[in-house]
Amino acid sequence: MLDGSPNLLTLPIRGLHKDLETVLSYTKEIRFPLIFAVVAEQLYLDGMASRLDERGPSALVELYERKHIISVRTGERRDE
Repeated sequence: MLDGSPNLLTLPIRGLHKDLETVLSYTKEIRFPLIFAVVAEQLYLDGMASRLDERGPSALVELYERKHIISVRTGERRDE
């Protein structure tokens, strides 16, 4: 994604979120916290709320860039 090839992962956000829900359900059952999985789930929920559920995870990078007015590749802030 950082080198300009955003479509390396093609499974839609909706499908990845479903997998995360399964993992998080199991971790709750065995009482084993996976903090980064919880953070990832929030990112996927944000993507789905932004109607990106049929796009791949690279769309989350684009969403992050728009929300924070920054380029992930260069680290530079963009003017609004």
